Amino acid sequence: MPANRSSVCSPARTNRSRRPEPAPATRRGCAHGTARSPLPASRKADPIEILLAALDRGASLIFFPEGTRNTTGQRLLPFRSGLYRLASARPQVELVPVWIDNLNRVLPKGEFIPLPLLCTVTFGTPVSVAPGEESGPFRERGRAALLALAPEVEEDR
Repeated sequence: MPANRSSVCSPARTNRSRRPEPAPATRRGCAHGTARSPLPASRKADPIEILLAALDRGASLIFFPEGTRNTTGQRLLPFRSGLYRLASARPQVELVPVWIDNLNRVLPKGEFIPLPLLCTVTFGTPVSVAPGEESGPFRERGRAALLALAPEVEEDR
C-alpha cells in the first residue's frame, strides 16, 4: 500500500450521498463497504466502480467482504463477489485481512466514528488473486485468511 495514502473512503458514506467523500484517516489499512450486483434500477453507479475510483484517488478502503456488517451469531458470513471484483480490477492493491475483535461495540453498524472502547486489531498477510483463479476459490481463501486471525472462543476449544 503506498505510504502517501491520506484518506480512508467509506463506501457506506458514499452510498448515502451518491458520491465518495473521503473521511480522515486514522490508520492506513482498510474502510467499510458493501457491494451488490446486479444494480437496482434506482442506483446510477456500480458500487465497485465507486470503490475503484476511490482507490485510484489514493484512498484506503475498509471493506466488509460479507457484503454487510455481520450482526448474527456467526463468526463470519460467506464472502460476496465484491472483494474478488476489486482484486481482479486492481491486482497491484494490497488486500490486507484485518480482524477487529469487539467490532460491533467499537464501531456499531451505520456509524463512522469509533467509540473509545477497547478492541484488538489483528493484521494478516496480504492476499491477492492468483493468475486464473476464479471467484469462489479466492473468496474461500480470503475468508480462511480472515478466520485464521480470529481469537479462539470457548466453543473453539
